Amino acid sequence: MVYTNSLYQLTLQCTQNEINLYPRARIFYSGSRYIDQNPKDLSHISGGMYTGFFTPSTNGYYGIQYKVYSGSNHIVLSSDYGTSQEIIFVESAISVDLSTVSSQVLHLQKESNYISSQMTWISSNMVDAGTLAGSSQASHLMSESNYISSQVDSISGQLTSIAYKRIY
Repeated sequence: MVYTNSLYQLTLQCTQNEINLYPRARIFYSGSRYIDQNPKDLSHISGGMYTGFFTPSTNGYYGIQYKVYSGSNHIVLSSDYGTSQEIIFVESAISVDLSTVSSQVLHLQKESNYISSQMTWISSNMVDAGTLAGSSQASHLMSESNYISSQVDSISGQLTSIAYKRIY
């Protein structure tokens, strides 16, 4: 995943492991215009791999055009490599205050535990399983308990999804 306002690494591997080339990258937004009128010069890292960086600021598709030059004046294209392209999709970074969400989950878990303890008390103190008042109260608490449990599960799933997106 590529997110807005995050550093994106431009990478070009020259298959013949040449270290004396001068690759550049031009960034286009949604295929229409240059993002930066100044191309990004890529630096040799090792074994013919060249890299550089840019930071996308807007959601959408970006086209990256790589040109490999044989000289530092960037006039003559390399006869072995020439031009290549890649397309990336950039989306908004997720901004979530995990401490707030975690405290909400903790609150819901406490409510769920309280209702469960009330259910246990009601079931242990019911003299007659058919008592109308006991059955009505038990049914109401069971309904609340199920609702809160579903909310806890939903928020836990959302947290897992957010954590997964942050990692990958």
